[in-house]
Amino acid sequence: MIRKFIILICICFTACCAVVAHLSMQVEKETEQLVSDGQPYTCETLLADKPKVTTRIKLSEFASGKYKADFDFDSDGQWDDVCVPLFPSQRQKVTYGYQAVLVKFQGVTNQEQLDELLEKGELDTNYWPRRQDLDNATHSSLAQSYKNLDFSQSLVLHCGYDSKNPVLGDASLELSKIAGGISLGIAFLTLLSFLFKKRGPRDLGDIDLDAPVTNRAGLPIS
Repeated sequence: MIRKFIILICICFTACCAVVAHLSMQVEKETEQLVSDGQPYTCETLLADKPKVTTRIKLSEFASGKYKADFDFDSDGQWDDVCVPLFPSQRQKVTYGYQAVLVKFQGVTNQEQLDELLEKGELDTNYWPRRQDLDNATHSSLAQSYKNLDFSQSLVLHCGYDSKNPVLGDASLELSKIAGGISLGIAFLTLLSFLFKKRGPRDLGDIDLDAPVTNRAGLPIS
């Protein structure tokens, strides 16, 4: 019973390793796409034709919104997180349910640094399809300032972030291969021990103590 349980656990663990390996390979493919030169987009064309896959984007022709969401979690006078809504530089009439490109900046700690980046007129950003949800604090802050903004139809870009996923990638791919191989090995050895286990002595109740041990010639019964 214990051997069967060990085999089942090993099979489940190996399946999990296979899933992690598959996700790691996807992340590696996305990282390769991000390393390449960015695709040029204006703010207007990006909102009109949203990417379907992970893309490195060089964003231009934008104007920053009046309000932003910035947070100083450790109260040291420097931003720990900031998100700025960007709109097409040729602004259309604002209607209910308008859209924006929401850019999250990494390493920007004050207004001066932010202004310096925005004044260049071009931002090197990353678009990750699986990272399109804002955290609750950022969403709440922006929703209070932009009451008619349609967040579900807006895009989230990341500027200054490492292209590689901090959890999945080369390390997790290799680790999942090693762990999966070890797990399969344990399952195989356990299965072998289950198939070739030695039979123990028969219970004394199964032995006929009165049975003769020799034949008529006096020779032992084989």
